[in-house]
Amino acid sequence: MVRLGQGSYVGLGLTTPYTTNGTSADIGMHYQVVSGFDSLQLERDILEFDDLTANWKDTNLLVGGQRRVTGSITLKLFYSGLQDLMRMLTGHNPTPSGSGPYTYAFSPRDKSSASHYWLGTTGRGWVIELYRGGGVANSVYYQGCEISELRLNFTPNAFVEAQISFIGRGYTIGAKTATPTYLTDPMFTPTGQDPATLPFLDLGGTAYPVRGSASVVITSGVDFNYDMTAIETAMPLPKGKDMATFEAETEVDDDLLLNVLNDPEGSRFSSGFFQLENQGNGSAFALSFNEGVLRAPAESRPQGHGVQLARLSIEAWSPNATTAAITASVLNQDSAYNT
Repeated sequence: MVRLGQGSYVGLGLTTPYTTNGTSADIGMHYQVVSGFDSLQLERDILEFDDLTANWKDTNLLVGGQRRVTGSITLKLFYSGLQDLMRMLTGHNPTPSGSGPYTYAFSPRDKSSASHYWLGTTGRGWVIELYRGGGVANSVYYQGCEISELRLNFTPNAFVEAQISFIGRGYTIGAKTATPTYLTDPMFTPTGQDPATLPFLDLGGTAYPVRGSASVVITSGVDFNYDMTAIETAMPLPKGKDMATFEAETEVDDDLLLNVLNDPEGSRFSSGFFQLENQGNGSAFALSFNEGVLRAPAESRPQGHGVQLARLSIEAWSPNATTAAITASVLNQDSAYNT
């Protein structure tokens, strides 16, 4: 029988310790998906022996090398469950406050801290269930996965999209979740929030109208970690700095942003934030940065008789070695984490 993509979904869950394989019982939240959502893949190296004895590659010398999982999943994002993603991205495990909506306030933890949620004293990893449809009884469970990058894409008159890149250690194949319960409370634009009092983009206390698309990219600075004799990667370890970049196509009425670009030491943005709110129930997501460094170009470009727009790219920087460059808050209807 020809396999169809109908019925596909993504499930996310947590396992501890890191080397524990998850099953359907560990999945805490499920996402409905659209076409082209999945690029996760298992990789297994083949050790090459470029011998001079034979003209063709010789199966007598065929040996498997290291195993890993790479790739990403693309999801329409929900306020519900967003705290689970931010906890793994920031390494911070805050207790929610309030009562519908509940508030989760995140401040990224240093990767050398014992309290880091997945890299600290208690090692944790995602198990990702990918059911690729077609009436098959099994799902693929990608094991020991960590977020290496989160990209949020905001487009006018559309659902918010998240592209989440992972690195992982292996896979299993097992029975799929019998009856997935999908997340609700989607993130979308337009939201109904008043831009005069609750702007989407604020830079240094100035609200900027966002006329086109916008995106946020957060890179966690982790990479694979192999022991000499191990086939699977161990717990990923830090490699490079964490980075957060904000991009938005905004309306500007002068060229003064060139002064900010020209004098990064003295004229960088003292603060900034993106925020999105569902006016229907109070769910919200806000991402703030301590200081913003503007990258070129900063010019607005005439495109005929319409409004001039500038595509701004701002990096989040920290004022000192002990302060996180970003903080985040999630307000939703979840009284606890799902995973």
